[in-house]
Order: sequence, then structure tokens, then C-alpha cells
Amino acid sequence: MTKEEAKKIAANILKRRDQHFSAKQKPKKKSVK
Repeated sequence: MTKEEAKKIAANILKRRDQHFSAKQKPKKKSVK
């Protein structure tokens, strides 16, 4: 696995976790990254 692929996978995991977290918490601010 290349670094590029690892980055893509990590980004996808983070994105999915973010969506799940937002769905649970329903934060009013979207500026948090």
C-alpha cells in the first residue's frame, strides 16, 4: 500500500467517523474539523 492510498483510506475513515459523530451530537457549528 502506498502513502497516497493510506492517506485516502485514513481520510475516508475520518470522514465517516465525523458524519457518525455529527449525526449523534448534532453540533450547531460546522467549523470544527
